[in-house]
Amino acid sequence: MILDEKTGQITDVNPYQLEMLGYSRGEMIGQPIWEFGPEKDRTRNKEGFQILRKKGFLHCDELPMRAKDGRLIDFEVNSNVYLADGVKVIQCNLRDITERKRAEQALRETEEKLVEKNLLLEQKNVALSEIMEQIRHERNRLQAQVQANVERLVMPVLENLKASCGPVGERYAALLEANLKEITSGFGNTISSRMLGLTQKEIDVCNLIRNGYGSKQISDSLGVSTRTIETHRNNIRKKLGIAGKDVNLTTYLRYLR
Repeated sequence: MILDEKTGQITDVNPYQLEMLGYSRGEMIGQPIWEFGPEKDRTRNKEGFQILRKKGFLHCDELPMRAKDGRLIDFEVNSNVYLADGVKVIQCNLRDITERKRAEQALRETEEKLVEKNLLLEQKNVALSEIMEQIRHERNRLQAQVQANVERLVMPVLENLKASCGPVGERYAALLEANLKEITSGFGNTISSRMLGLTQKEIDVCNLIRNGYGSKQISDSLGVSTRTIETHRNNIRKKLGIAGKDVNLTTYLRYLR
């Protein structure tokens, strides 16, 4: 476009600009350029025109212009004041940036949605942490309740069973007692988690040792020789890393966590 330097009126416009905006040449010639912008921008555009006159040039990142059909088309404008036949005129080079603006808007909306999703994810993580804490608390409560019920309800019956049954029944009762204590104390889990490689028979011997049984009592309970129990003891000490050390195996097993 070519503008009058004093009034801002359009004095010339190329066919491409006319085609984009949908106006005839006669509809644009003689009109101030800000008349084709949104009503809300006219004051700002008039102020920008005065700055252009004073400086002699102006770059505008965004100049919306309304097409004849009512659409707003965004333009990037570079304007310069120059002399033509001794008269100051303004040349405005406009570039349609409507698609770029749409892409930028779409990008902003995507970023806003991403921020919302991240916030939602953080909230879900907090809620999940709270749920996991509740699960841990409930698990500990249930473990304590199971242990208390075993001590209060099962152990007395087991003691009466041991007192009333024969040697074979007493051995199985002793093993059952040791296994119950293993379940409620988590001792078996401790052994497994430390990857000590104990066999099931060695774990049974550990349970009985931990509960105060001597080698003779363990051999009677498991139905094996005392020598076999001593072999198990030596293997257990090796796997626990206390072979050859002045460490009481019973005490060590009781405090193993």
